[in-house]
Amino acid sequence: MRKINLPRTSERIRGISLPENGFLYVCDYDEVFKVIIGDESEAEILDDDPYEFMDSLPHSLGISGGKPLLEINGNKISYDFKSSNDSVSVNCNIAGVESIIEFSTFSGDWFAASFSPCGKYIVLAEPYDVELYEV
Repeated sequence: MRKINLPRTSERIRGISLPENGFLYVCDYDEVFKVIIGDESEAEILDDDPYEFMDSLPHSLGISGGKPLLEINGNKISYDFKSSNDSVSVNCNIAGVESIIEFSTFSGDWFAASFSPCGKYIVLAEPYDVELYEV
């Protein structure tokens, strides 16, 4: 797996979309950011209302929940988020190879890990950070 560097978008994230078509969305309480995924990832601020925008997304994770994709194309991830812990271990089984991603959590409000619908990425997020890995 290769970690993709993402630009910093927000002080406190309300939710994210799952990566699709080369980008993902990050919403805080005031703004929506479109993050283009690539070697030089960049973020663009949109004019949308973040609450309405998050509600309109078919695949999103965050404070309002959402169902992560934990298995796709024979690959699996699993984790046990405890709000009192300062990190989460995400167990990955990619093409039969086991690995663990350690993700620091600074807030106990929420955490989510998911595959993208295409299975190409794993996204991990909590209110203060988002990480993206190419499978």
